[in-house]
Amino acid sequence: MESMPGANEMKWQRKVDKPMPVAIRLLAPLLACVFGLPFSVQATVDDPKTIHLGILAEEGKEVCNTRWRKTAEHVQHSYPQYNVRVVCLGFDEVEDAVSDGRVDFTITNPAMYVTLEYRHGASRIATLENLGDTKTATLFGGVLLTKPERLDIQSLNDIRGKKLAAVDPASFGGWLIHSLLLKQAGIDPHSDVGSIVFLGSHRKVVFDVLNGKADVGEVRTGIVEQMEQEGILDHTRYRVLNRQENPPFPLARSTGLYPNWALAKMVHVSSQLAEQVMFNFINIEASSDAARAARIQGWTIPLDYYPVHHCLQELKAQ
Repeated sequence: MESMPGANEMKWQRKVDKPMPVAIRLLAPLLACVFGLPFSVQATVDDPKTIHLGILAEEGKEVCNTRWRKTAEHVQHSYPQYNVRVVCLGFDEVEDAVSDGRVDFTITNPAMYVTLEYRHGASRIATLENLGDTKTATLFGGVLLTKPERLDIQSLNDIRGKKLAAVDPASFGGWLIHSLLLKQAGIDPHSDVGSIVFLGSHRKVVFDVLNGKADVGEVRTGIVEQMEQEGILDHTRYRVLNRQENPPFPLARSTGLYPNWALAKMVHVSSQLAEQVMFNFINIEASSDAARAARIQGWTIPLDYYPVHHCLQELKAQ
């Protein structure tokens, strides 16, 4: 998407003090009164006293539950009249859970969000803010990795005939945006690459590259930096292909930038409850247990997801 930077591509820079969310927090109590008491609002159709947060488990359901349990507790604390449950879902389970009415809100990658919007009437109410040096990143992209000693892999064209590791066919940062990048470079990842393996986890992709099981790996931005911070990856053990520097972005990347993960309400959820949950998420501070456990900076008002729609249309994946 380098040809479509647009206004959104420059929105990744937001100071940590987040002036707009502060204003929203000051207005939240008044708006909650205007929009009605939470006791009168219904959540899941079959279970009006439970709020089900359906979350894409991109690193497995155990990790998903550990990351997002504190977020559920944050919502629960604000609205004790509800039971708030985390429902961790695999890539192939999200749409069925929405279709069956088993979740009230979803936290998913952008591709899944726009699919839920298109097919099931989901509405975004917040966009995730990732950690990124001293600033937050409301956009993200993809990273193509190889080993430094692979001198035969220097450009996108060198991926032809190589072993490629990716996350999942439905992973936006771990497959789809890379597929568009390769398509724009005249490379068909299905016919021009030697072989493709989907590992179901960004970290497994990184380890497959490091262990020589794959020549090139596709992951989302932020994964390698996070692994470095945890002491399980050294920056000298990998090299980023097609590294992008313009516009400036706090993380290594190989692709264009797209809106980050979305918090969305399902069609059966009332506007009152959605507004309350939106304010609750935007009120999550970077220093809170919820943000630290989820490894995020927080949440902000939703971005425009048109670039995601465009990407899927170009790939004929929508």
